[in-house]
Amino acid sequence: MALPPTVARELLTRRTITCEGHLRQDGLIDIEGHLVDIRGYDMNNGWRDPLPAGAAAHDMWARITIDDELTIVAAESVTDSAPYPTCGEVTPNTGRLVGVKVIGGFKRRLHELIGSTQDARISWRCSRQWRPWPFKRSPASGGPFRLTSSCRSSASEILRDRL
Repeated sequence: MALPPTVARELLTRRTITCEGHLRQDGLIDIEGHLVDIRGYDMNNGWRDPLPAGAAAHDMWARITIDDELTIVAAESVTDSAPYPTCGEVTPNTGRLVGVKVIGGFKRRLHELIGSTQDARISWRCSRQWRPWPFKRSPASGGPFRLTSSCRSSASEILRDRL
Protein backbone atom coordinates (compact mmCIF):
# COMPACT_ATOMS: atom_id res chain seq x y z
CA MET A 1 0.00 0.00 0.00
CA ALA A 2 1.35 3.40 -0.93
CA LEU A 3 1.40 6.32 1.47
CA PRO A 4 -1.39 8.87 1.05
CA PRO A 5 -0.60 12.08 -0.87
CA THR A 6 0.94 14.98 1.01
CA VAL A 7 1.49 18.67 0.31
CA ALA A 8 3.69 19.77 -2.60
CA ARG A 9 7.36 19.20 -1.89
CA GLU A 10 10.78 18.87 -3.54
CA LEU A 11 13.34 16.11 -3.10
CA LEU A 12 16.24 16.87 -0.79
CA THR A 13 17.99 13.50 -0.84
CA ARG A 14 17.38 9.85 -1.70
CA ARG A 15 19.57 7.04 -0.39
CA THR A 16 19.16 3.68 -2.06
CA ILE A 17 20.87 0.59 -0.68
CA THR A 18 20.65 -2.60 -2.69
CA CYS A 19 22.02 -5.90 -1.42
CA GLU A 20 22.13 -9.09 -3.46
CA GLY A 21 23.30 -12.59 -2.58
CA HIS A 22 24.69 -14.90 -5.24
CA LEU A 23 25.54 -18.59 -4.93
CA ARG A 24 28.75 -19.17 -6.86
CA GLN A 25 29.66 -22.30 -8.81
CA ASP A 26 32.36 -23.07 -6.24
CA GLY A 27 29.77 -23.17 -3.40
CA LEU A 28 30.70 -19.83 -1.85
CA ILE A 29 28.29 -16.91 -1.53
CA ASP A 30 28.93 -13.42 -2.88
CA ILE A 31 27.06 -10.65 -1.11
CA GLU A 32 27.12 -7.38 -3.03
CA GLY A 33 25.98 -4.03 -1.80
CA HIS A 34 25.42 -0.84 -3.75
CA LEU A 35 24.78 2.52 -2.10
CA VAL A 36 23.66 5.58 -4.05
CA ASP A 37 22.86 9.01 -2.62
CA ILE A 38 21.03 11.43 -4.92
CA ARG A 39 20.63 15.09 -4.05
CA GLY A 40 17.60 17.02 -5.21
CA TYR A 41 19.57 20.25 -5.42
CA ASP A 42 22.80 21.47 -6.99
CA MET A 43 25.75 20.86 -4.70
CA ASN A 44 29.11 22.62 -4.70
CA ASN A 45 32.22 21.82 -2.74
CA GLY A 46 35.92 22.57 -2.96
CA TRP A 47 37.01 19.06 -3.85
CA ARG A 48 34.87 17.96 -6.76
CA ASP A 49 33.20 19.59 -9.74
CA PRO A 50 29.74 21.02 -9.05
CA LEU A 51 27.18 18.26 -8.66
CA PRO A 52 23.89 18.96 -10.43
CA ALA A 53 20.58 18.00 -8.85
CA GLY A 54 19.76 14.36 -9.60
CA ALA A 55 23.40 13.24 -9.90
CA ALA A 56 24.88 10.73 -7.45
CA ALA A 57 26.71 12.33 -4.54
CA HIS A 58 27.73 8.84 -3.37
CA ASP A 59 27.95 5.79 -5.63
CA MET A 60 29.69 2.98 -3.80
CA TRP A 61 29.93 -0.79 -4.21
CA ALA A 62 31.06 -3.51 -1.82
CA ARG A 63 31.32 -7.28 -2.12
CA ILE A 64 32.14 -9.93 0.43
CA THR A 65 32.46 -13.63 -0.29
CA ILE A 66 31.58 -15.99 2.56
CA ASP A 67 31.99 -19.71 3.06
CA ASP A 68 29.61 -22.14 4.75
CA GLU A 69 31.10 -21.22 8.15
CA LEU A 70 30.00 -17.60 7.56
CA THR A 71 33.64 -16.49 7.31
CA ILE A 72 34.66 -13.80 4.83
CA VAL A 73 37.12 -15.27 2.32
CA ALA A 74 37.27 -12.25 -0.02
CA ALA A 75 36.26 -8.59 0.28
CA GLU A 76 36.45 -5.62 -2.05
CA SER A 77 34.86 -2.23 -2.53
CA VAL A 78 34.80 0.57 -5.10
CA THR A 79 33.90 4.23 -4.76
CA ASP A 80 32.71 5.48 -8.14
CA SER A 81 31.48 8.80 -6.85
CA ALA A 82 31.83 10.70 -3.58
CA PRO A 83 31.41 14.33 -2.52
CA TYR A 84 34.54 14.38 -0.31
CA PRO A 85 37.95 12.65 -0.36
CA THR A 86 37.33 10.85 2.94
CA CYS A 87 34.35 8.96 1.52
CA GLY A 88 36.60 6.57 -0.37
CA GLU A 89 38.95 5.85 2.55
CA VAL A 90 37.35 2.46 3.11
CA THR A 91 38.36 1.13 -0.33
CA PRO A 92 42.01 0.22 0.41
CA ASN A 93 41.04 -1.29 3.79
CA THR A 94 38.31 -3.63 2.58
CA GLY A 95 40.60 -6.65 2.20
CA ARG A 96 41.25 -6.53 5.96
CA LEU A 97 37.85 -8.19 6.46
CA VAL A 98 39.12 -11.55 5.15
CA GLY A 99 38.92 -14.08 7.98
CA VAL A 100 36.18 -12.25 9.91
CA LYS A 101 32.92 -14.09 10.62
CA VAL A 102 29.70 -12.24 9.75
CA ILE A 103 28.26 -13.22 13.12
CA GLY A 104 29.31 -12.60 16.72
CA GLY A 105 30.74 -9.06 16.82
CA PHE A 106 30.87 -8.48 13.08
CA LYS A 107 29.89 -4.79 13.24
CA ARG A 108 32.56 -4.00 15.83
CA ARG A 109 35.27 -5.82 13.84
CA LEU A 110 34.14 -4.14 10.64
CA HIS A 111 34.62 -0.69 12.14
CA GLU A 112 37.96 -1.66 13.72
CA LEU A 113 39.36 -3.01 10.46
CA ILE A 114 38.15 -0.65 7.73
CA GLY A 115 38.16 2.74 9.39
CA SER A 116 36.60 4.82 12.07
CA THR A 117 35.40 7.97 10.32
CA GLN A 118 31.73 8.26 9.48
CA ASP A 119 32.56 8.99 5.86
CA ALA A 120 34.75 5.89 5.56
CA ARG A 121 31.92 3.68 6.82
CA ILE A 122 29.28 4.89 4.42
CA SER A 123 29.86 2.23 1.76
CA TRP A 124 29.39 -0.47 4.41
CA ARG A 125 25.84 0.46 5.35
CA CYS A 126 24.81 -2.85 3.83
CA SER A 127 26.57 -4.57 6.70
CA ARG A 128 23.29 -4.34 8.59
CA GLN A 129 21.77 -6.58 5.95
CA TRP A 130 24.78 -8.90 5.97
CA ARG A 131 24.44 -9.78 9.65
CA PRO A 132 23.45 -12.55 9.29
CA TRP A 133 22.77 -13.21 5.67
CA PRO A 134 19.50 -15.13 5.21
CA PHE A 135 20.98 -18.23 3.63
CA LYS A 136 21.38 -21.69 5.05
CA ARG A 137 22.30 -25.15 3.84
CA SER A 138 19.67 -27.79 3.36
CA PRO A 139 19.61 -29.43 6.83
CA ALA A 140 19.05 -32.94 5.50
CA SER A 141 22.02 -33.20 3.18
CA GLY A 142 24.30 -30.27 3.80
CA GLY A 143 23.18 -29.47 0.26
CA PRO A 144 23.17 -26.13 -1.53
CA PHE A 145 22.49 -22.83 0.17
CA ARG A 146 18.90 -21.63 -0.03
CA LEU A 147 17.20 -18.43 1.02
CA THR A 148 15.57 -18.73 4.43
CA SER A 149 11.99 -17.61 4.91
CA SER A 150 12.95 -14.31 6.55
CA CYS A 151 15.69 -11.74 6.10
CA ARG A 152 15.51 -11.27 9.86
CA SER A 153 16.71 -14.82 10.58
CA SER A 154 19.10 -14.89 13.47
CA ALA A 155 22.57 -16.36 13.20
CA SER A 156 21.67 -18.98 15.78
CA GLU A 157 18.74 -20.14 13.61
CA ILE A 158 21.00 -20.46 10.58
CA LEU A 159 23.59 -22.44 12.53
CA ARG A 160 21.01 -24.59 14.35
CA ASP A 161 19.38 -25.52 11.04
CA ARG A 162 22.75 -26.49 9.60
CA LEU A 163 23.56 -28.90 12.43
